[in-house]
Amino acid sequence: MHLKSQFLVGLILGLSSLSYAGTMKSYCFMNENEMEVSGGKNVNAKLPIASVSKVLTSLSVLSTMSAKARLYTQFFVVPVAAGVYDVHIKGSRDPYFQRSSMHILISRLNEMGVLKIRMLTFDENFKYLHNSNQINTAARGRYYNPVTGKADIDAPSGDFVRLLLMQSRQILVDYEKSKKEAATHKIVLVEKPVFAPQKIEQVRSTYEAPANAKKGFVSSMELIDMVKYMNWNSNNHVANSLFMIAGGKAKTDALFYDNFKFDPMQITFVNGSGQNADGSGRNYTEASCAAVVRAVKGLKKKLEKQNMKLQDAIAVGGGDIGSTIDAGVYRKYLAPKTVIAKTGTVGVAITLAGMASSKKGNFFFMFNVEPRQAPGRLRPRAAGRWRENEAARCRAMIGQKLAERIDLMDAGHPLNYELPDEAARKMFYAGNKLSDRGLPFEYANRRYDVINFEDSGDENAPELVAEATVLSEGKLIPPTTPLQ
Repeated sequence: MHLKSQFLVGLILGLSSLSYAGTMKSYCFMNENEMEVSGGKNVNAKLPIASVSKVLTSLSVLSTMSAKARLYTQFFVVPVAAGVYDVHIKGSRDPYFQRSSMHILISRLNEMGVLKIRMLTFDENFKYLHNSNQINTAARGRYYNPVTGKADIDAPSGDFVRLLLMQSRQILVDYEKSKKEAATHKIVLVEKPVFAPQKIEQVRSTYEAPANAKKGFVSSMELIDMVKYMNWNSNNHVANSLFMIAGGKAKTDALFYDNFKFDPMQITFVNGSGQNADGSGRNYTEASCAAVVRAVKGLKKKLEKQNMKLQDAIAVGGGDIGSTIDAGVYRKYLAPKTVIAKTGTVGVAITLAGMASSKKGNFFFMFNVEPRQAPGRLRPRAAGRWRENEAARCRAMIGQKLAERIDLMDAGHPLNYELPDEAARKMFYAGNKLSDRGLPFEYANRRYDVINFEDSGDENAPELVAEATVLSEGKLIPPTTPLQ
């Protein structure tokens, strides 16, 4: 009887009005062919923007380097005795230099006859992780979550990288998988890799290789792919790495304030991810709604100059399966492939920014909602679930508000919309008084296997009715099961 009453109370709470969610602090819109925001609330108020910061990071790094640029991790081999070598790795801050990249580097060393390494050194720009999308665990219980972790902007530290490099067995995990993948790109890796350095140390990037050193390198994926994958699952490690590649805070400030003419009163950079990392709980990258929509528009123009589109850098709702914008809460309100957007979640802000495609043309948008804080009487686990549910309701508020705006523009116009022939195309343009510019385009579904659950959620998730139970899709489940 007690469980039944809990179920009913939970159901009522789960279906309660969105007015019980957080406060809409700011929102605004900008039509693609206009220069000023249209409508909104507190459009010039500077607020924490959470992972929407990654849009600004994308613009920064793509303004510094070509979208097709690659990063090159170099290595130097120096003979020190018969069959024994010292190896130095010169990093490039490649945020996706993980096992598969290391497998290529090891294979190249083995091909050069390097089977015994006396000393392996690397510099502070070598940011190796076993996996850039999963928790990495080193010795003494140390770990680093590159996706959702609130780490220092220069993470992982040299000591953490050294501890990972000492895990030779872990490094060689999935080598056969890497070999098969490399073969599809006509790259041949050695059959039996050997990697067992006697000693590993970090040295400064001022290292100079001796004249007799043999050299090699491993290239990264293209920059545009790094940006896309970063925004796809909101990877904080990649965002901070790209922020540093773009020159860090000093050069990013100069780019936005001096070159792009953004008002410092409307943007303050702390890092590239938007996540607080100093323990204060308040030190976030902040921006106004007007500044963010200008940045989204600027990113689109920057990409178009290189024959690319906004969806090459930011995820498409209903198209990039598994991305943060593909969460169920947004799917409920937004038609598939009508919105390209970046989500954001921190304790003081739930945000969404991007571009929507409507029958009357594209428009840029930004929403910033301040969630309610969990009651102090809840225990940590219950408070965590309370915050997840509150974040989901805030996203529902955003989704509903964005859907209303799209409806005012005669409804969404899917990015993969295709007109049957030229006559229909001309009729569509004439009927909507539009030109080719800015109209939707074909977009194929793409999949990615990592979801940042911090930016996902279900708007129907109820309040907790008791610490011992949680209601999920009409079923009571134990509190030890995470909400998906």
